[in-house]
Amino acid sequence: MTEDWEYELLLNIDETWRTRSELCKPSDTLRNLPHQKVVRLLTKLRKKGFIEYRRVNNKRSEYRRALALPTHAGCQF
Repeated sequence: MTEDWEYELLLNIDETWRTRSELCKPSDTLRNLPHQKVVRLLTKLRKKGFIEYRRVNNKRSEYRRALALPTHAGCQF
C-alpha cells in the first residue's frame, strides 16, 4: 500500500532537474524521513521508467519526471 509521503514526493517531481534534498525541502514530512527511504522509492520509480536520473558529480544525483510513459505489453497503441 502506498503511504502519504510517497504521494507528496511524486507531486514534487516535475520536468525540472532536482536533487533529492530539493524534492524533499517543501514538505516537513519528507524532510523528517530517513535519506535511504526516499532514495529507495526514487530508485524504484527510475527502474520502472517514470522518472529520469542523471549523475551530476560523485555526490549529487538529479531526478525529473520522464516525458514519455514507458511502453509495455498492456499499453500498446
